[in-house]
Amino acid sequence: MKKTRPNILITLVDLHFGGISNLVLQTAPALNERMNVFVVYFGPNEDMLERFLNAGIRIERINYEGKKDVLSAVLKLRKFIIKHKIDLVSANFTPDKIIVSLTRILTKFRVLGTIHNAQDRTGEQMVVTWGSRFEEFFNNYIADKIIGVSSAAIRVAKTFKNLKNKNTVVVHSGIEGFSDVSIKQKIKGETTIFITACRFTPVKGLNRILQIFEKLKYLNKNWEFWLIGDGELMQELKNEVDRLGLTNNVKFMGFQHQLRFYYEAADFYINSSYHEALGVSLLEAMSLGLPVIGSDVGGIPEIIRNRENGFLVNFNNINSTLNILTYAIEMSGVEYEQFSANSIDTFHSKFSIEHYVEKMNYEVKSLI
Repeated sequence: MKKTRPNILITLVDLHFGGISNLVLQTAPALNERMNVFVVYFGPNEDMLERFLNAGIRIERINYEGKKDVLSAVLKLRKFIIKHKIDLVSANFTPDKIIVSLTRILTKFRVLGTIHNAQDRTGEQMVVTWGSRFEEFFNNYIADKIIGVSSAAIRVAKTFKNLKNKNTVVVHSGIEGFSDVSIKQKIKGETTIFITACRFTPVKGLNRILQIFEKLKYLNKNWEFWLIGDGELMQELKNEVDRLGLTNNVKFMGFQHQLRFYYEAADFYINSSYHEALGVSLLEAMSLGLPVIGSDVGGIPEIIRNRENGFLVNFNNINSTLNILTYAIEMSGVEYEQFSANSIDTFHSKFSIEHYVEKMNYEVKSLI
């Protein structure tokens, strides 16, 4: 007889500020209304621990920082699973998938694997590592079901990562979003504010968008670009802004826990990533009615309806991107309001937390 409230465990590499940690933080409390949710993380980064605890999430750390900790981590995870009578473990990235796989040898439980990456290596030689080999093994022989956060994530895994597991399904990430939202307005002629919120890493493509904004500087348009976040490229990006003469237009806002104020002040959200499985930050922006300008890669086209709620862009094409940014700046108030309304509609029709919980509840219970 199936349990009405199964016990599920979500494993994370660590609690750094970022996509998957943020996604679990937002969705675990809602999932917990349908099932008993526990979270285990392995790495030393605990940037978001206080937020998890404040949200009432049952969370515990099992130390795993390399090969020397494997056996200890496996035994501790086994003990945790037995103690809490875990029915299903949901693993997300290679490090936690390793520990989950080895633990399953010792203990019986169902396994759900999630694919969060949609890096298309078309035209490149695929670099095969021990980690990628293990990921392939986990996806095909350990996981009872594979969830892709986008159709692109599943497609790339099948094309470049030898995914053969036939029990695969797409469950778009869903977030809580913001409440009391109204359609945004834009007054033509006022300063147009573009914004992005992310970790400052190479994959986010921030250097190339700065180079495009440098060209926009000469078109005598009234605009600003706000960067919210932190990361390894912070100083490099600040140096690039100085070098390009953009200090009057580009503003570094630092890392912010509360994004609503900044999103409400902005006019367009930009995602210039080289690859992206979906993009939780895009969903957050759209939930507040921000039209979005995003890379035409990975799962982003599953969010953006081109020229309806935003624009799909090839950021490597400088002239094309300049034309889109200029169009956005000069957009009429009536057209902007329609874009904003479409953003809100897209979020609530496909990416709300209610949609996500409903789908995840079905997929989990189908395995137990």
